Amino acid sequence: MGLAEVRSLREISIEAELSEALDLATPIAELKQATELELELKPMQDDRLRLSFLCKVQLKYRGTDTAIAVDFADRVAMVAQFEQLHRQRYGFIYRDTALMVEAIAIEAICLGEVSEAFDPACVDSAALLIEPQDSSSPLPNHRPTPIATVPMYVGGHWIDTPVFQRESLQAGDRITGAAIVIESTGTNVIEPGWSAIVTRSGDLILEKSLEKPSETTSEKALEITINSGLEPDPDQDFTFNSTIQNNLQTSPISPLVSTPETSKPDPVRLEIFNNLFRAIAEQMGITLQNTSTSVNIKERLDFSCAIFDRNAELVANAPHIPVHLGSMSESVQALVHDRGSELRSGDVYLSNNPYNGGTHLPDITVITPVFAEDSGELRNGDNFSQCHEPQTPLFYVASRGHHADIGGITPGSMPPNSRTIDDEGILFDNLPLVKQGEFLEAEIRDRLTQSDHPARNPDRNIADLRAQIAANTRGVRELRSMVNTYGLATVCAYMQHVQDNAEAAVRQAIASLTDGTACVELDSGDRIQVKITVNQRDRSAMIDFSGTSAQLASNFNAPAAVCKAAVLYVFRTLVDDDIPLNAGCLKPLSIVIPPGFTAQPHPTGCRRRR
Repeated sequence: MGLAEVRSLREISIEAELSEALDLATPIAELKQATELELELKPMQDDRLRLSFLCKVQLKYRGTDTAIAVDFADRVAMVAQFEQLHRQRYGFIYRDTALMVEAIAIEAICLGEVSEAFDPACVDSAALLIEPQDSSSPLPNHRPTPIATVPMYVGGHWIDTPVFQRESLQAGDRITGAAIVIESTGTNVIEPGWSAIVTRSGDLILEKSLEKPSETTSEKALEITINSGLEPDPDQDFTFNSTIQNNLQTSPISPLVSTPETSKPDPVRLEIFNNLFRAIAEQMGITLQNTSTSVNIKERLDFSCAIFDRNAELVANAPHIPVHLGSMSESVQALVHDRGSELRSGDVYLSNNPYNGGTHLPDITVITPVFAEDSGELRNGDNFSQCHEPQTPLFYVASRGHHADIGGITPGSMPPNSRTIDDEGILFDNLPLVKQGEFLEAEIRDRLTQSDHPARNPDRNIADLRAQIAANTRGVRELRSMVNTYGLATVCAYMQHVQDNAEAAVRQAIASLTDGTACVELDSGDRIQVKITVNQRDRSAMIDFSGTSAQLASNFNAPAAVCKAAVLYVFRTLVDDDIPLNAGCLKPLSIVIPPGFTAQPHPTGCRRRR
């Protein structure tokens, strides 16, 4: 209990613009005095206790709701820190929007009785605990003698494990796992791949071991072979041990991923990357849900997030809306086709064009190209000039969200009596949303309001677009982290491998199908007709929508991207394996949709609806 911290927190609302004239020093001094007064009333104060202060200023852009805490400093430093944090979290900053001080907070921290080895300025630094700054000589480094050796079950095997008495350990003693340290009040188990060192104050610090496990924790005893139920075969080299598993999660130079044979997929790595890609899309979705404001996105979860390779082909998605995911790839490809030479790091585009991969106009897609930065993402021997053109994106991330309203002749932007695409609302076709990290709010707001049928709540649209940018920023950050960890060549190779695996899975499912036709008549008397022809030789299929009625002067049309999304989803459901829905699923399929039909209407004339 003597080491416990006593804290006093005081906060005051400011709600004023951050300007040179704004006085923050006075309220901060008052808050500091209040916290000091409270801590002075504590009966445990003595000369051995130290008092430190943490001062935070909550800043936000004028007109926004979410504040970011920065350290109290001069105005220039606080603005710089805020912009850095805002760009990290949301992917953009405002150049001409004033900063508001929402509140300031002071936290006084009274540290309990501490040893001479403790530096309160480095609470999280194990290195300083092991070797304090005020020490003139480093700690000795020697291995203690165990008092016994006992069997312990680790990694599916029993191994001989040394036991140490905590009271007998001295400063500088280092113990490499597997090991057991016992004391009067508990037992510490040090697993393989970890080590422990005793500090001058008697603390036992655990850290990742850079050494190989000791001979007593035999590598052979820890091996888990892929052939379940068989004894380890010394002639087989596809073993997996706990040390490698730890390195996979923590080391950028992991044996599993630093020198892979990327031309052929390894089954273990394929499953790992399947889940890694999918996890990035899931994290994007969580960010979008948490930062959005509309009921459609935050509560109805009518949104989708996905990542794409350098060719704008769908790699993986979270389990979101199927019609979004099957069609978003065409939106990204349309962006590359229209603005490929203009794309730069820090740019974001938006589109809801149903003739370029969109569904219906309220579904707005926000697309962010992912470039390599100068911070070392290309590692592990990657030669960037050989792998990729430096001025073209490495990957793409995209999020599609259903906005509550995007204009049109009726609220909600899905009028039942619409006859043209303009009746439904405002059409965006690869419009810049962020340029070089600057959010183009004025331009977007102008498009939302200056229309024959303007959006009814542009503030809500802007807020949800910010959330989509934040989701994409999370995806960009995670993809760059993946490249930094596993290397560009490996990530690019496995983006292709997961698609090839999906293609093989769909071809296997097609092998059990036979030819067939189907026709559905609508209430209006029009029909949707499809014919499926299976080629058993190469296990492919042709899906032909010829015979479907011509486009209608109503809201019962669907763009080609929606039709392809439906086909993709159906064939994905035929696959029993747990594979991500990606572009590989479409490779065995040939989809025929005559233009001007209900399933692919011309841009002029009637609108479409998903």
